Amino acid sequence: MDPVIETPGRNMLQTLSSSLRERELAQTLQIAIPFAKRLGVSRVTDITRLDRIGIPVFASIRPTAAPGSLCVHAGKGLSELEAQVGATMEAIEFAMAEVDCSRVAFTVSTIRELEESFGSRFDLVDLCPLYGRSFHQADRIAAVNAAVCHTGRPILLPAELVFMPTFDLPSAGLFSGSTNGLCSGNTIIEARIHGVLELMERDTLSMNYVHDESCFVVMDGAVSDDLNEALRLIDDAGLEVTIRYTKSPFDFPYFEAYICEPDDDAPVAIASGFGLHPVRRIALVRAITEAAQGRLSHIHGGRDDIIRRHRLRERRGIDNDRVAVRQFIKRITDISRKIQYQEISDFGQFESLDDVWSLIQRKLDNVGAGPVLQVVFTSKSDPIQVLKMIIPKLEHFEADHQRVGRRLMERFRDG
Repeated sequence: MDPVIETPGRNMLQTLSSSLRERELAQTLQIAIPFAKRLGVSRVTDITRLDRIGIPVFASIRPTAAPGSLCVHAGKGLSELEAQVGATMEAIEFAMAEVDCSRVAFTVSTIRELEESFGSRFDLVDLCPLYGRSFHQADRIAAVNAAVCHTGRPILLPAELVFMPTFDLPSAGLFSGSTNGLCSGNTIIEARIHGVLELMERDTLSMNYVHDESCFVVMDGAVSDDLNEALRLIDDAGLEVTIRYTKSPFDFPYFEAYICEPDDDAPVAIASGFGLHPVRRIALVRAITEAAQGRLSHIHGGRDDIIRRHRLRERRGIDNDRVAVRQFIKRITDISRKIQYQEISDFGQFESLDDVWSLIQRKLDNVGAGPVLQVVFTSKSDPIQVLKMIIPKLEHFEADHQRVGRRLMERFRDG
């Protein structure tokens, strides 16, 4: 059974292989399944055996998803229960993030009115608009009421940063919709921690797009039994796993995991996963299981965004794709910079989720990010809490959605 640490008057802590929660997994699932069904989730199914690895991956099916959202959601973990909970919770998150699905409504405002609500701490550029997009103070924009986490102070935010999908919103296109920071949990603080760590992970990955400072990780065998088992499953499947580490701006362990086929022409030649967490083992587990989930999402074929990527590959040409795969493998297996796993910082055990949240806030303050903003989709009476977290001055760059803030622009300029 997973360990539970409880301190009187504080949020109970459940330490799992890939996350920190307040309730046991079985109890979380028992609560989440009926809520998911109310939101249109028809079933949650085990797809682990569609691949030859054996790391648990589940898929949830939501046939009524809005156009532009996803009908199939995946969950992963080192146990079947963890993967099942993950798939269920992600479906709940996406459902609640649709316009008109929750109690959150948008109004039509202007850029000037938004920035007036920000005060002096940040401006619109700190929310990382798409590179090359221009805007003016009088421009009309859909806005949503958010709140500063530690004070409750209301702030107007672009609705495009909150809802998903976003193309029906007035003046959408300044930011491009994203589910980074969309999160759920048994409680507000549990969900908030999941969402903020995801935003910190994306910030670290964004910085690496410009200047890759990652190191090859030498796994010395001194890891948990369940993590060793996951690595063994990958090896027994005839696949290779490469782990890279980057010292994040927040000092939290950040890993990239790549599961590679021996044949560069394989349909899923490379699957990648990413993980950032104050607990080193959890960060690594998240990266490895996300890579395994990525393989299965391709094999399962239920996601339109993956189908679009395959069509792009076909347009690019098989020979060009083969060259790109080989160049990428050469980069991720480079050992010119390397580090032993045990040398990587680990913030260890926590007594409560309050302790985790306090540490996260200090790390964000150290890089000048914030304030931490949240939009709560659910009501207090709902059994699962769903939030969207937004943190000004954290970067959010993706190859397909090139959002750029001041810190990333400075990194571009510094080379």
